[in-house]
Amino acid sequence: MTDVVVVPTRALATEAVDRWGVHPQRVRVVPPGVDLGRVTGAKPADDMAGEGPLVVACARMDDDKGIDTLIDATAILLRYRPGLRVVVAGTGVTGIGYIRRAQRLGIDDRVLIPGARRDVPELLSAADVFVHPARRDGLPLALLEAMAAGVPCVATSLPSITEHLQDDVHALLCAADQPAFLADRIDQLLGDEGRARRIAGGGRALVQERFSPAVSSAAVQDLWDLLLAT
Repeated sequence: MTDVVVVPTRALATEAVDRWGVHPQRVRVVPPGVDLGRVTGAKPADDMAGEGPLVVACARMDDDKGIDTLIDATAILLRYRPGLRVVVAGTGVTGIGYIRRAQRLGIDDRVLIPGARRDVPELLSAADVFVHPARRDGLPLALLEAMAAGVPCVATSLPSITEHLQDDVHALLCAADQPAFLADRIDQLLGDEGRARRIAGGGRALVQERFSPAVSSAAVQDLWDLLLAT
């Protein structure tokens, strides 16, 4: 019954055809648009001030997002970066499970899971590294906003992400469900300011080029033109 299925990446377009059985001619890719003005130039969140590097993740609290992998990676990082602080903002039924996981590992004083926050630009402004540890996902807006804000990012190498992001150019990429690998990638950015600055610049340039509101709006207009013509 569907005339058009809209997806944000070519990888998801392929999945729509292969997994959902959608006819290829009914699938259209519309890239997400990021409001650069919203996420740049914000004052760092006051409650994020403190000693030690700050790692931030913003995600829905469910199994797909891999927050458990980030918590396990944090336990590894704290062995040689005892001042590290990790904040995971987002809502979902599994949030309490992640809090308990941090408690079992004895790191609940270094991992903050505050629930939803309305000051994401301010939170990103305070971050030294942004992490997207998902095991299943498309191209998350949270990751694109962090890149637009000029935060160096670590993300898992999922198909929709590697479609656009190149490792060590736009972000550092790693396999999903690998806490030690994730910890190493985070540590590389925390330990090399020049590299972190270069990757942050590459990520921001990518968002400006491919995910600006103008690019997204043009794709939406093309879709409307197609629908009106049929």
